Amino acid sequence: MRIGDESTGYYYYGARYYDPAISIFLSVDPLAEQFPAWNPYHYVHNNPINLIDPTGMEAETDYTLNKKTGDVKQIGETNNKLDRILKTNSKGEVRTNKDGSPKVAIDNIDKGILSDGLNFKNDSNVVRVGDGQATQEGVESFVLNLSEYVRREIGGAYFSNDETKETTHITIGGYINNTYTKNKSKGTSAIGRLSSTMEEFKKFKMKGMFHTHPNEPNKFFPSGQDLKSRNNALKSDSKLNFYILTHPDGRGKKPHIVNYTNY
Repeated sequence: MRIGDESTGYYYYGARYYDPAISIFLSVDPLAEQFPAWNPYHYVHNNPINLIDPTGMEAETDYTLNKKTGDVKQIGETNNKLDRILKTNSKGEVRTNKDGSPKVAIDNIDKGILSDGLNFKNDSNVVRVGDGQATQEGVESFVLNLSEYVRREIGGAYFSNDETKETTHITIGGYINNTYTKNKSKGTSAIGRLSSTMEEFKKFKMKGMFHTHPNEPNKFFPSGQDLKSRNNALKSDSKLNFYILTHPDGRGKKPHIVNYTNY
């Protein structure tokens, strides 16, 4: 928050003073020792178009997502905090609130889901879960929130590796050909990128499939197409399970999961 000092004409931002006449801060960044590669007088890593620093503290690990192209772009330095996707305008610039803080599209994203250069529209993606990586619930929550943000159904699949019963990887299908009530891909082809040999590939076993119902009518129940797709998949593997990810009240922190395997 900016506070004007009438006696000097400087602006006080909570961590240091700024001289608007010459457009520089008058003291070094109090966190300068954490960023030795940067000039100690710099502001938001010299990227004021996309980043802000309302508190003077370390920047968040933030991303933007272009809904039209599906491109993910990291802005700011990587840290140990949970990730966020920020809202942007038509020029790709981060939108801000009146207090200068960024407007957040998706918050509290587990580490290990996002990375710079991903594309969720055109590409299939895979996320490793467990063992200090993202949690299964965290991936499910992200996919549902992403589905609501881009206003498309999104599908995916659960895999186990090395003959374990627990889910070790989750694939996320691209939403390029999806609508608000239909999805075309479960992203299963992404598993192939993790294997250099056929032997490695065969260690991955699909456990089940899911898709989102963002906030559509009858969101707690499978559609006729959902049941048709399930029946076709069961012909290849009778042990698969099938799930719908939705919110009980339209929005919520945790996804409501509907198992329609035996529906």
